Amino acid sequence: MESIISICNAVLPLFILGLMGFIYQKTIGFKESTVSQIESFIFYYAFPVSFFSSVSEQANQIGVSLKFLLVILFASSLSFTISYLIAKRISKDIALQGVIHQSLFRCNMVIFGIALASGIFNKTDQAFYLVAMAPVMLLQNIGMILGMNIFGKPDEKNSMLKAVKNALLSPHILSIVLGVIYGKMGLGIPSILQSVCDYLGNMSTPLCVLLIGARTAFKSEGKSNNKLVFMILFLRALIYPLIAVAIAYFARLNLIESYVILLLFSAPASFTNSVVANQMEWDVKLASTVIVYATILSIPFLMMWIYFLERVIFSSL
Repeated sequence: MESIISICNAVLPLFILGLMGFIYQKTIGFKESTVSQIESFIFYYAFPVSFFSSVSEQANQIGVSLKFLLVILFASSLSFTISYLIAKRISKDIALQGVIHQSLFRCNMVIFGIALASGIFNKTDQAFYLVAMAPVMLLQNIGMILGMNIFGKPDEKNSMLKAVKNALLSPHILSIVLGVIYGKMGLGIPSILQSVCDYLGNMSTPLCVLLIGARTAFKSEGKSNNKLVFMILFLRALIYPLIAVAIAYFARLNLIESYVILLLFSAPASFTNSVVANQMEWDVKLASTVIVYATILSIPFLMMWIYFLERVIFSSL
């Protein structure tokens, strides 16, 4: 009972914040350009500063094993392959296949993962999650470009080398790597700057969740394929997490490592999927609809799967 209460305490505030954002958008409303600008500030400034601070503070307590890095590589490759096979199986339209693949493979581990981790785990485990998130984000970016090349037209092919370079130089990954190096050097952050980092860290996730709620209220043009939406949501909410649980069990991962793998398979679809769909001339309406409903459904289902990990899997080990 204590475990489910702690999970509810971490998850339900996210739902309430998202609901507040949705209600605000329906009654008063943000301009979509305003939401995009605030999101840009959070993703390119606030999150990287917060990541650097958290990781540098706990750098000497964090250790990511080679075994776990190999598990991340295996899990990411498996997710990519299964998503590819499903996309090819359930649709013959390449514009739909691309969206199905990206919606199943690419996930939003930053916002929901960090918010949940902060409510469930201690500071060291939270910093571990950030460090483990770096190779996951790198592999997700590589998989995104590979998927775009597989399901794109000949004139829409993207450079894999450029994708790896851009991923390595992304603010999130750079801030985590620099945070580890800075922390290992034994250098502390001056108290004034630390306060700035704390303020940014404390505001970033709640504000992001509010904006997610607002985004779910935006209307998009066109008619979505409800059958495909349901299939994607079903797979992401129930089938993919089972794969994650199996990997965690047979690889004998600890709880925080299992949490990373679980989020890799069950976090809601990445917000940039609709941007990719628009760029590739895929079905933008399908991509947008999946993002909205996956974001809403992920909260109760993640709560269920985290509880399942803690109480069923780890109680049997």
